[in-house]
Amino acid sequence: MARKVDPFAPYRMSTHKLGKYVYACTQPATVDEASGKRTYSRIHWGRFDPQKKTFTPNLAFLLLTPEERRKYIFPEDWDLTAIETMAGMRGPGRLPQTRHGDRLYGDVWLLEKIAEKTGLRKDLLTVFDGNEEVVDMVLTLAMFPYISRYSYNRLPRWQRIVRTPCEEPLTASRITRLTQRITTLHRDDLFRLRAKRLGTNALCAVDSTSRSAYGRSLADVRWGKNKDRPDLPQTNEVVVYSLTDHQPIYYRTFPGNMPDCRTFEIIVKALDEAGYNSLQLITDRGYETIKNLERSILDERCLITAAPTSRRMISAHIRRYGDFVTKPASMTLDRERRIYHEQFQENYVVQTAKGKEKKADKLRVNLYFDPEVRARQAVQQDEDILSQRELLEILMKEQELIEAPETLQRNCDYFTLSFKDQKLTSFSLKEKKVESERRSHGFFSLLTLGVDDDPVEALNKYRLRDEQEKYFEHMKDQLGFSLQDNWSEDGKAGRLFILFVGLVLASHVRHVWKSTKLHDLFDSSLAVLDEMRCIRAIETPGHYMTMTPFVSAQLTICEAFGIPVPENCRPGHESKRVRQRGRPRKTPITEKNS
Repeated sequence: MARKVDPFAPYRMSTHKLGKYVYACTQPATVDEASGKRTYSRIHWGRFDPQKKTFTPNLAFLLLTPEERRKYIFPEDWDLTAIETMAGMRGPGRLPQTRHGDRLYGDVWLLEKIAEKTGLRKDLLTVFDGNEEVVDMVLTLAMFPYISRYSYNRLPRWQRIVRTPCEEPLTASRITRLTQRITTLHRDDLFRLRAKRLGTNALCAVDSTSRSAYGRSLADVRWGKNKDRPDLPQTNEVVVYSLTDHQPIYYRTFPGNMPDCRTFEIIVKALDEAGYNSLQLITDRGYETIKNLERSILDERCLITAAPTSRRMISAHIRRYGDFVTKPASMTLDRERRIYHEQFQENYVVQTAKGKEKKADKLRVNLYFDPEVRARQAVQQDEDILSQRELLEILMKEQELIEAPETLQRNCDYFTLSFKDQKLTSFSLKEKKVESERRSHGFFSLLTLGVDDDPVEALNKYRLRDEQEKYFEHMKDQLGFSLQDNWSEDGKAGRLFILFVGLVLASHVRHVWKSTKLHDLFDSSLAVLDEMRCIRAIETPGHYMTMTPFVSAQLTICEAFGIPVPENCRPGHESKRVRQRGRPRKTPITEKNS
């Protein structure tokens, strides 16, 4: 009769000596389905000291959730205090007994408080099943490039002089193991939690930016060329940024050769699945197509998007204006921006999947006209036509052999060219194209769907996209993520997850700096962190941590962020003298009358 299999055998810890080191390990069994043969393999979970009977967990053990850790069975005589010390299960404020020193802490302390105030730390704890050490690692990796502007190669050295959420040195191998553990499921869980903190009817901008990569092993970087670095492949990073809450709410990577209009359907589906309801989306011209517009009508989605004036429903209104001298007679002047505007209601009907008809809700065309831009565009068009005509006359006169007629036709787009034996024989001006462009000079347009904004309000909302452009600048410049940091697909999701966490913190810092009196005191949001950096954390074994006093502008920073200053760091002090009860003496006692 076969021996019963112990269900707790895969979780029983034993020792394994390898060379001069002793490791704590388990030996789970795996069964080959074809042959039925059972094999055992050792998994190391940390170092074991036979003399002191102490167990020191490794990163693989620390990355387990608390529920998974409790499944493992250790011998009764083993000392397991290192698990509580390294796994972040100590009480609030209590320090590991081996840690002491005097390290920089002010800027990290501010970002930690921001993570707590915005609910980011709580959401991360929920995503990683309460695993505090993983959350501390993620926050440390997110803060480091923002504070130091260095690559992760200097992170262990930085941790020696700065008190960080994660006390253990984050070497390259530790970072790789952590990023490979983070998956897209963790990302989606974080989106759902952040969606609950987003306000209703939030105004959100959708846009993308390109990021170059040194390695060519990633699937998404095989195509596309970055306009700043033409020698490197790229990916397209799409970000949805809340202009109401001033923070990113969604991100995703697409291949570098995919146009923005093809990604819109995937983005809106992901936002719906994450629980982002009742959003007003703002998109630029790259996302505007008839297909995306009709999908938004069917989904009853609020939308503000830039549209080309060549769109049929827009060009029809421009043609109705006819010829005019200064401006169309029916347009109204906006004194602040010195442009003219007019709004048109569109009756647009879309056929649903069941064959029924659905009318667009509040689909409006907002037309804007700038006379100064019209004059500049007219001069530029005449200059382009003249330059192309001069080039074609030279080529036709000298009868030069043209190796790429398609390229010449593309460059001289105002003319229709005729070739024979790769030589230019004749050319003629495209009168209809020239007339159509001249008619639309000075005009630009916005389409609004499901909103009650007038042309001025719609334009004001659209111009808020500048904040998202600053967000991309933040990502590439201040956080140092202009290039892909990973060479393989394993850690790609983890790297993007950490980047998203860092940008949530950085966006909050920038918003508070820009919207409060800090904008008058500091040149940039990074200067705010620089001002806080000199605050130190003083730690001694067996005692609680103390911080150096907050002075001058540091108090103003805490006030602007709405973060209370630690009690022992405040400038004022109230006397705690215990006064005796009863009526005080009328005559003071002195040596003379005593």
